[in-house]
Order: sequence, then C-alpha cells, then structure tokens
Amino acid sequence: MNTNANYTIVDVNDDSSSDAFFYGKITVQYGGGTRLEYLLPPSVYSLNPMNCVESEDGGIQSGCTAGDFNNFTVNGRTGLTKDYDNINGVELTEVNQSEPLVAIESLTANVKFFAFADDNRMPIRKVSVDWRDGSIANENVTGFYKNSKPFCADGMVQMCEAAFGSDEIPSGLTCDGNNNIHCPAELKTAFHPTGNNQESNVSNESPNCMDEDELEGLSATTFFGTPRFGNQLRACTTNPFEFEHPYACDEASGDAITAITDLPSDIQTVVIDAITEYNFSVEPDDVIDWHGGYGVCWYKPRVQVVDNWGYCNGVCPEGEAGAYCYSQNIEGGGGDCTWNTIPGYTPYTEYKGDIIVIPLTDLLAP
Repeated sequence: MNTNANYTIVDVNDDSSSDAFFYGKITVQYGGGTRLEYLLPPSVYSLNPMNCVESEDGGIQSGCTAGDFNNFTVNGRTGLTKDYDNINGVELTEVNQSEPLVAIESLTANVKFFAFADDNRMPIRKVSVDWRDGSIANENVTGFYKNSKPFCADGMVQMCEAAFGSDEIPSGLTCDGNNNIHCPAELKTAFHPTGNNQESNVSNESPNCMDEDELEGLSATTFFGTPRFGNQLRACTTNPFEFEHPYACDEASGDAITAITDLPSDIQTVVIDAITEYNFSVEPDDVIDWHGGYGVCWYKPRVQVVDNWGYCNGVCPEGEAGAYCYSQNIEGGGGDCTWNTIPGYTPYTEYKGDIIVIPLTDLLAP
C-alpha cells in the first residue's frame, strides 16, 4: 500500500457520517485510479489439533495450520468440538478437544496461538495473556514482533478467503494448496466490523484457500495481487506464540472460586469424576450431597495482541474505532484495549474451553 496516497473514505455500513478509516475499508487513489484497501485489527487463531504435532524438542512440526479464528490452544486443546480436518466427520481426537482441563491442586497451562497484524499496521507491539488469577503475562512489556502464521515465504503466499460485509477478501491467514483444512469456517463471518456480514458468496463449507491466480485476479481493484509484507520471511514466522503459567487453587484464589453446583452440568460431571478417581472412598453423590457449595477454581484465560497503530483483537461496540478496539497509548494503556474497564467490551480473545483446578480438602485427602 502506498502510504503517501490520497485516502478517500468509504463506509462499510453505508453511513457517510462515520469514519470508515477506523472501520477498516478505504479507497486509495493510486496510479491514476482507485483501489480498495482493508485495514483489519490483529487476529488470533488456535492450532489445528489434527495436524499440529509437537516435535522432540517441544516445538511444533512444520505443516501446522490454524484451528479456529478468535481462539487459542491450551495444553493441546481448543475447547471446541468440530471437524478440524474435514475428513470422516468429527473423530475422537476432535471430540476430546472440548473436554475441560481438570487437575487436583495445581495445573500448568501451556498456551499456543498464531497471531498477526494487518500488513499496513505492523509490527505487532504487544502480546499479553491474562491468566484470570490476578497475573498478566507481558502486561507492561512492548516490543517489535513478527507475525505468526502457518506459512511464510518471500513472494506470493496463498491466503484463506474471508467475508467482510458483502465483500470476499483474503483474510491474511496463510494456507498452502486448496485444502480446506487450512481455513477455519469462522472466516465466513469474521471480519465485518459489526460482526454482521451481508449477503456473501463465501461457501457454506470451509472458506477457500485462495491461490496465486485468484489473488492476482484482485489486482485491478485491491492490493492483494502483490506480495503482502506481513507474509514475507523478514516479517513472518511459522512458530506460534507460546506462554506457560502455573495455576493453583486455595482460599486466596478469590473470584476464580466457583461452587460445584454453579458449574455447567457437563463440567460438573468431569469434576466429580476427577474427585472420585482421586479418592476411591468418595461416591459421586457424596460430592454434591456433602459439598455442593464446595469451591473449585474455574479459569478462562484470555489473549490480547496490539498492533503498531494501537488496535487490538476483540470487539468494542461504540468504541473509539467503531466496533474495533483501539488503544490510545500502546505502552501506557488507555483507550478500548484495557482489561476489565468498559462493560460490554471484549478487547481480547477468551479461551473457548475451561480450566478447572480442584483444591485439596478433607474430602480429597487420601
């Protein structure tokens, strides 16, 4: 994109009074004509459990692709049951993805995800994880980070198709070949700033992995027909972001403590099974009869990624940047991208699964 171009505002909601430069779609005067450019907030993706395999050194083997848009992976689980490889329906590995992570006394959470900034808003400046137990990793740490994507290369790189209003655009998520395993289905409705896509021809199945010919076919009206900087080797890595954190549960765990009877029924079942397996002398009915109000710690961590312009992942209705989330100060905070300060705003990606830590009590004592 030519940063010295003359920008003309185009509003994705057909409301000429609003500022579409913030909403994400602009018209650029370029080469005697005009082209559309899409300015998108950072995106976060979980790892696909069907092809993301750990190597012997603890890393991820090549060929790992994205699992879900706006989600991340904890201890190998995405928290969702779905057909991640589009083969043979939902298999056992995929069913198990939605099982809560449950442990007695303590649990070490390993978080992995792909994340990237828009080509025009690079680099990523901040990546933080709110563990929801009073600690936030990298809360006051900024830097200059490469995009993390499934595939990176110099030159043209294929990208998953996504819906943006009534438009079909490359999402920025890289893919390799027309194998739909590389393109999460959520991209069919992902990028309209209000979350309300109009009529779109994006397939009801998984979105298409757009090849070089398809991308070059967009050259007349957009900049997608040329190599995107955010996919190039100097700006992109195939290594996911990774964080690790020890969880515990005791009387000091505060708001994380939840009564067993207040848990969703499917999680209650898993917790009761864990307790009775730990102490065979306890019957399942005893857990509720004796300790229905007994507290366990229920955690749902969340991830925030901030780009060089101050935008972060998430949705902030009526925020400073329309429905996108915008921070006034990358290093000092403020604006929409602040944890827990504005009701109804979600300037982050929350884990779709559940982490339960059961404290040791008389009930659990061997």
